[in-house]
Amino acid sequence: MVYIKKFLSKFYNRQEGAVAIIVAVALVAILFGVLSLSIDLNRTQTSYTHNYNATDAAALAGAEMWLQGKIDAIGKIPEPLEFKPDISQMTE
Repeated sequence: MVYIKKFLSKFYNRQEGAVAIIVAVALVAILFGVLSLSIDLNRTQTSYTHNYNATDAAALAGAEMWLQGKIDAIGKIPEPLEFKPDISQMTE
């Protein structure tokens, strides 16, 4: 036990490497911060892309319905639309 205390006291009294340890811990913290920011920005960009694609699809669907005469220019439906499912799409 005395040997261990004597051995550790050499390292405890020396402070030469303390700055290196503090810098290493700070760099790890900065690395985690940058990593979390990049993940967050990636999720934001993915969400933006999905919303943009959904908006484009809705605009194209509305334009197609207008060209087919299913809706008029201000978006009113002249007659009720009927849902006619295709049986081939329902089978797995």
